[in-house]
Amino acid sequence: MNQGHLAWYGLYVRPRFENVVTSTLSRKGVDVFMPTYKTRSIPNEHRRIEVPLFPSYVFCRTQAAEVRSLLMTPGVVHIAGNGAGVTPIDEVEMAAIKLVVQAGIRCQPCQFLETGRWVRVADGVLRNLKGILADSGHGTRIVVGVSLLQRAVLVELGEGTRVVPVSHTGAASNTGIIGLVSDSS
Repeated sequence: MNQGHLAWYGLYVRPRFENVVTSTLSRKGVDVFMPTYKTRSIPNEHRRIEVPLFPSYVFCRTQAAEVRSLLMTPGVVHIAGNGAGVTPIDEVEMAAIKLVVQAGIRCQPCQFLETGRWVRVADGVLRNLKGILADSGHGTRIVVGVSLLQRAVLVELGEGTRVVPVSHTGAASNTGIIGLVSDSS
């Protein structure tokens, strides 16, 4: 994997095999990403455990010519795609998910949205993150996601984090709900 364009792909894996697949691919030198979030193991318990943000999915970055070889990895069931076959994950969507996870912002899986009031985070560690404003009495929250998988994440923004309305042209993807926007937007 030393030449060619690298793209992100979504690997659908056996239930609860995300860590096994991530570990196996990492040992092989594949760029792999399994986003997680913290949740309570039992309701009303104070202990939190880390679980996959996208259950049964692991993301890897590889060349298109090598993506099918990932099916030989124990635990991998299939590679996400559309009717035309295996399809890479939108780069902008993946960058946004990685930004949220790496920033350590409180988030959790939620329903995928295609419509709503589009906003851009104006400041803080998520500056320029674009998503759909979520109705909440619990502070400002936005929804970001992966359109190919029809899966989304609810991101809780800190108190005082400003969001500004933006138009969504769908330039990043046809139905995608997230993105990072440049400073000129």
